[in-house]
Order: sequence, then structure tokens, then C-alpha cells
Amino acid sequence: MQPPFSVLFVDDDEMSRNHFARAIREDYRVHVAHGADEAIAVLSEYGREIAVLVTDFRMPGRDGDDLLRQVAQEYPQIVRILVTAYADKDMLLQTVNTGDIFRILEKPLRTESVREVLKLAIARYTERETRQQQLLAMDETLAFLAHELNTPLASISLFARAVESDVAEQYDPERQREIGHAATSMFNNAQYCLTLISSFWATVHKSGGQQSASGSGPRETQATRLIATLLDTYPFAGSQRDWIEVDVQEDFVVRAMPNCVALVLSSLLSNALRALNGSAAPSVCLEVAGGANRRSVFATTVRGLRRR
Repeated sequence: MQPPFSVLFVDDDEMSRNHFARAIREDYRVHVAHGADEAIAVLSEYGREIAVLVTDFRMPGRDGDDLLRQVAQEYPQIVRILVTAYADKDMLLQTVNTGDIFRILEKPLRTESVREVLKLAIARYTERETRQQQLLAMDETLAFLAHELNTPLASISLFARAVESDVAEQYDPERQREIGHAATSMFNNAQYCLTLISSFWATVHKSGGQQSASGSGPRETQATRLIATLLDTYPFAGSQRDWIEVDVQEDFVVRAMPNCVALVLSSLLSNALRALNGSAAPSVCLEVAGGANRRSVFATTVRGLRRR
């Protein structure tokens, strides 16, 4: 089994790179680079899996300080560690302040010290990722709930306005006033709920969700994994689970807001199951279709009715 986390080590000395890789490769996947530009190239390909960056300070061309600044801006979820053989206090303070350094390691590197610091760095990375995932899940869930609640509340508002307008033709003046007041109250309360939902979601989205999203980059999950999780957690009644068939034509990656996609699929599945209640031979087919030359889609087929 592959180690769950990757570490990127940057040093222009080949012997140092080899020594570092041998020391930790049993515990972590290791990527190495001989300079800042090569490190950025590695990150562009493997940035989603790299949890820790360990870089030497003195390197030809761009030094470690320059690399740390760029990584802090473009990959803020990565925990950053500086390696140096120089006791330049001002340089170290400047680097720590601008590059958000987790630890500083002195050369020559000792294997036990490296392993201990990496263990702490991975714990920091895991804690940060967990917090960001929770914020994103809350943001996406609130967005979905706001969408689902807006439609019925808007319908209530329109119905209240219609009642308020039509009541004059149906009842005596006293009854008209009573129904009119009730309709006005219904409308005002529906409007209040709509405003509250919109305001609350916007506040959470700006203060939590967007910040965590920008900090962790695009989120990805396999479509088949999303479907499997949905079917494992959905509260099926009776034999409803037996109605479900999954047709995987070609798997694909859901690259943004997988929690929100899962909620939408859950809503579609709920509607499909309700529509099939009482049917002689109920059947729901969840189709997963992807590919480079076609649009990646989920499709739900219910007795020949396809919804995308």
C-alpha cells in the first residue's frame, strides 16, 4: 500500500536529495527537485497530493525564500519547512515572516529529527484539511438548502399575494379583512425567511466557504465513489435499495463541490423513489458516463424517463 502523503524535497545537491529520499520513503511518497523552478513544475503536476515542502535555502538561481513565497501564495495548504546551514538571524526571521514556515531544520539533516518534524507537519496538514473540508461541506450544504427552500417560499409569497388580491370578490368586509391580514402575514413571513436564508448563506459563503476553498484548491472525487457513498448513506425504506441499478459506462472526476453534487443526486433519487411508489416493477438506473470527447454526466432513468 502506498503511503498516504507525499513530501517534496528541494536541494541542488544530489547527494542530499538521495539521502533524504532514502530516509523517509518507507513512510511517505517522495518527490525531489534540484531547484525552485523544477519544484514548481513538480507541484503543477502533483500539488494535490503533496502535503509538505522541505526546501534548502541556498540554491543557484531562485533561492528557497523565493520558492516559499510562491508556494505560500499558490499552494497555501502545503506545510512548508526550511533547511539551512546558515545562522543568519535576519534572513531567517524574514523568511519565517513572509513564507509562513512551519519549522526550520539545520544542516546536516539528522534522520530522526527529519522524521519527527515531518510527523508534526503531517498532523498540521491533516488538521488544516479537515477544517477546510468541514467548511466547504457546510457551505455547499447551505447553498443546496437555500436553493431548495427558495422555491417553496417564493410560491407561498405568490399565493399569499393572490389570496390578498382575490379575497375582495368572495367574502363580506369583516371576513375580507381577516383573510387579508392572514395573507399579508403569510407573505411577510415568507419574505423574511427568504431574506434570512439569502443573508445567512452569503455570510457563511464569504467568511468561511470561499476562504477554505481558495486555501485548498479545487476539490475532486471520482463519480463512482460519489454514487457509492450516496447509496451507502441514503435512508432507503423496505426493499427500495433493490430497485437501484448503477451503470458505469466510464468513470470521471467531479472537480468542484462534490458535496453539493451529492445533495442534488440525493434529491433526484428521493423524487424517483416517490414516483415509483406502488409500481409493480420499480426500477431506477443511475448512469455514470464520462470521456474526453463527451460531456461527463450523471443520468437517472426511472421507467424510461431520463433526467440529467
